[in-house]
Amino acid sequence: MVVIVRCAPMASRRATDETESVLDDVLSRVRLRASISASLRLAGAWSFDLGRDARAHFYVVTEGSARIVASGRKPTRLDAHDVALVAAGTDHALRDGWSGASTAAREVRWPAKGVVELDGGGPVARLLTGCLHVDERHAAPLWSALPDVLVVRARRARAIPALDAVLRLLDGDAVTRGPGGHALAARLADVLVIEMVREHLRTSTRELHGWLSASRDPRLARSIAAMHRAPGEAWSVDRLARIAGMSRTTFATQFSAQVGRAPLEYLRALRLQHAAMLLRDDEHASIAEVAAQVGYGSEPAFRRAFKRWASTAPARFRRLASE
Repeated sequence: MVVIVRCAPMASRRATDETESVLDDVLSRVRLRASISASLRLAGAWSFDLGRDARAHFYVVTEGSARIVASGRKPTRLDAHDVALVAAGTDHALRDGWSGASTAAREVRWPAKGVVELDGGGPVARLLTGCLHVDERHAAPLWSALPDVLVVRARRARAIPALDAVLRLLDGDAVTRGPGGHALAARLADVLVIEMVREHLRTSTRELHGWLSASRDPRLARSIAAMHRAPGEAWSVDRLARIAGMSRTTFATQFSAQVGRAPLEYLRALRLQHAAMLLRDDEHASIAEVAAQVGYGSEPAFRRAFKRWASTAPARFRRLASE
């Protein structure tokens, strides 16, 4: 699925406080770590086949045009100053924007890092490419809520102060020159991705997925926000339904239909994500204290649930996170 962000009526751009609260919580758990992969200057017919990478990719077109060809989907054209985010695990290729061929005449090897130039005798395209490094267990709620290909067009990007500022700084190599330049570019890329996600939430009136779709329903949003604010609470379907102002049956049915999982199943995953964040960030909290904070009355039960979710014990997870 491809979503292109365009200007939307003011009414549709006002996200509820609950939705923004949930998005803030999800992004804080994910801890995006972006990195700049390469600066490309390409002329002629060219293609990069990225395959099904476990990382998410972003592309900024600074000159010319390009196409993102995701498996089984119509190609998405990118023009100068458009920016695209391709979700992790999406089988896709990056191709020239002018030849119109389903496969490019010349395939270029994807660079590990640096600058790639190709003079094939044709229109020139300049792109900045990057990747997102995240823990998939934490990123799953984010990717489940976003389309496979998210595009913010140049006109809209210029209207968003933070996004416009980042794109101007990334346009060229000045930001990477000098001490700490690549680290600065990576932090700018973090802001770039977060602003794209926020803009998708602000402007999209359709094609939202998972908890993001549910959080646009004011009733479901209240229950989702309540769980995110206090994952360790003794939540029940009845209590969540009351917060939503719905009957138990209607709440459970609509929640499952929009989020893709039952309320208490969503809560269990949320608690374990929160536990992982506590293990990573609070070295002084014991395993028993972490278990209690996320609503487990039994430390052994927490240890078993966490190991099923993370494929490793809580103590080992903490050690690995600190390395």
